[in-house]
Amino acid sequence: MFDVSTDLEHFVDICLIKIRCFLYIFPLLLFRCSKAFSGVIFIY
Repeated sequence: MFDVSTDLEHFVDICLIKIRCFLYIFPLLLFRCSKAFSGVIFIY
């Protein structure tokens, strides 16, 4: 028998880490894309 509660805690930890990474990376990607997009508009 495996302990369900520790399994659940591990799953929650992984989810929190993924959410934290997403919240950190997403604004950077958005900023980079918006900069590239404005650069394209500036060229045309």
